[in-house]
Amino acid sequence: MKYGSFGDIVFEVYEYYAHNEENTYIYARQQTIQPPSTTQWLGRELQKIRMKLKFHYLLSNPAESYKKLKEIAQKGEAQKLIIAEQVLGDFVIDKINAEYTQVNTYGQPVAIELDIELTEYAKKELQKTRHKRGSQGQKKKQKNATQKTQQQQGSKPKAIITKEGAKK
Repeated sequence: MKYGSFGDIVFEVYEYYAHNEENTYIYARQQTIQPPSTTQWLGRELQKIRMKLKFHYLLSNPAESYKKLKEIAQKGEAQKLIIAEQVLGDFVIDKINAEYTQVNTYGQPVAIELDIELTEYAKKELQKTRHKRGSQGQKKKQKNATQKTQQQQGSKPKAIITKEGAKK
């Protein structure tokens, strides 16, 4: 039975057990002087999906399919998850539990049962901020510019307070 896919891995499974979706929503709870308290909806958490599958040699090579899943998980790549002809979005693999339930006389797996935990992948662009230089930065710039012009002219920097002015 062709049930779904994760990236380029098609779940051609002998037996599909179930999948479980977890949707969590965030609320801020604010205590007030007089009851009842108030709640404010802030958004949703990333969706989590848990699937139980069984790869069987009659439909695909269980060892190869399992190996591909592990490679994707180790790279940390997000892939499109399609279940029952519905695109659920981009997901990453959090956890894979595999149980080799049948092995042939040559040691090759005939059937592998998998528990896969996936988390929705949401890419956020980092906001770039511009820092304005304060008055201290401006003063440093002016001081450096004055020193450069004095060095170019070959003169020594002039003191602001002279000996005569200090005596008065």
